[in-house]
Amino acid sequence: MKKEILLLFMLIGLIFSMPEQARAAEMLTEFKIGSSSYICDGITYQMDAVPYIKYDRVYLPVRYLAYAIGIKDSNVHWEPTLNSITLLKNSKAVSIELKSPIMWNSDVRIDMGAPSEFVNNRVFIPASIIAVAFGSKVEWNEKEKLVSIYTNKSLASSEPLKNSAEQNEPLKYYWNYGGYEWAYTGFPFMTSIELKRTYRSKPHPHNEALDYLNTYCLDKDDDTYITDLVSAFNKSASDNGFQGIQVIGLVATFVQSLPYIPDTLSGFDEYPRYPLETIDYPGGDCEDKAILAATLLKEMGYDVALIFFPDKFHCGLGVKYDECEEGICFEFNQIRYYYVETTTEGWGLGELPESLAKFNSVSVLPLP
Repeated sequence: MKKEILLLFMLIGLIFSMPEQARAAEMLTEFKIGSSSYICDGITYQMDAVPYIKYDRVYLPVRYLAYAIGIKDSNVHWEPTLNSITLLKNSKAVSIELKSPIMWNSDVRIDMGAPSEFVNNRVFIPASIIAVAFGSKVEWNEKEKLVSIYTNKSLASSEPLKNSAEQNEPLKYYWNYGGYEWAYTGFPFMTSIELKRTYRSKPHPHNEALDYLNTYCLDKDDDTYITDLVSAFNKSASDNGFQGIQVIGLVATFVQSLPYIPDTLSGFDEYPRYPLETIDYPGGDCEDKAILAATLLKEMGYDVALIFFPDKFHCGLGVKYDECEEGICFEFNQIRYYYVETTTEGWGLGELPESLAKFNSVSVLPLP
């Protein structure tokens, strides 16, 4: 049944099949060196650029490579301040510096072994390393000068799609929780460009930990939109009989599903995002995602806090939940806040990444 704001699709079950059948579930895209056409699942499309070989690598125009690995136009971002392009898919962000061999896979710096290039007003990048970074498989036919890219169809969009924000259409988000796939469609309130201009003009202090609480969590300009999103979560939780930890999990997995994007990809050493910025981008780093989750859960009536590790090494979410009897929690004024890691998927209430266990003290900043 179609839900008005949050759509729930039941996963019927697992289907096991032979390797040949499994390959049928993959989207095959083929590029031929020197040809301005490419074939995707048997259909021929035209490009405005031609693949070539250089430095013993196949170079493809970035936008058409993005199509081949299931990335829509709306998830290909030009970063003029960094002279780079960022590709987003699910919880992964890959940024390629132009005319440089450097790419960033989330926050990991990788040498591609060959630079990206700018040819005839088009950006070309070494195809294989980018495709593999997003989980696609690449095959090279030397005789035919043909590169084949296999991408899981369930995660791919084979045809070029226009940026929904440019058409002022609602933004869409997909994530998994409790064995179901969830979707949220909303925020047709302004185009992405308008939102970016509005929030880039706002102050972005980050000198003290309290700046993150007082400026970003308590922003009043986003009240209407945050209330609408919270209403959608509350309705879905009610419709599905969710309570307590299940509601926390629904919100936490939504935030976790947004890509982790380090501030360096925004052209700043430190650029905290307001909740709407994180939703619109979509994605952010540790404090951005913790701020968003805290803002949503606070609006839903939960007692929450930002958890800062020493020297602002990391930021996470704390949630007061009296029924939780195990897991990692941090106390403030005799209130136990159970830790929630919001940067990536797979973390539940009270689970702390091993890299953070070394810290003996944290700063707990409850939202008023």
